[in-house]
Amino acid sequence: MKWQKLDCLQELKASIKQPFKGWSAGTYFYLDNGQVWQQRSTGRYYYTGEDTRIEIRKNALGFHVMELIASGKKIGVKRIK
Repeated sequence: MKWQKLDCLQELKASIKQPFKGWSAGTYFYLDNGQVWQQRSTGRYYYTGEDTRIEIRKNALGFHVMELIASGKKIGVKRIK
């Protein structure tokens, strides 16, 4: 996989490090590539699965949206590190 700088990011594929049980207000997501993202939009989702693969894309307004591949659930995120 090829990783790009955030400014040029169109799509990022990675996995969230365990333990991962979903998200609620302000959750931090630690990815296997060393990046850290934080939930920026409201929402709560409880996840009990093992597959933590995600994709992060920019939406039409330029904000980043993370999709948990296994469930298809999406949440707005911002990069911390």
